[in-house]
Amino acid sequence: MAKNFKEPGDKEKADAVLQVSVAANKEKYDEVRRSTGMCEALRELMKDEIEEELKKNREKSLEEGETQAKKEMAYELYHEEGFTIERIAKLVKMDQKIVEEWILQK
Repeated sequence: MAKNFKEPGDKEKADAVLQVSVAANKEKYDEVRRSTGMCEALRELMKDEIEEELKKNREKSLEEGETQAKKEMAYELYHEEGFTIERIAKLVKMDQKIVEEWILQK
């Protein structure tokens, strides 16, 4: 079905129709949504968008994890090892002002 969308805007038009249909027939939609075949069809229809959203979420999670690790390292290097903010900023490759904010937050 998704392969039949050839013209620009076809997916958007189908999405608009689906949204109107769902809004008008919420109860029936819930029944259809639970059926395996329809779920697969919707997944195929929205495959690109789902994959893009998953990719964004993975990237965001990695960035947040990396930032958190840098914050913890900066805090420990400053309070436990006595490193200067300037040295820590170079080690974690961040601006000194940001490192200073991290250290003062805890």
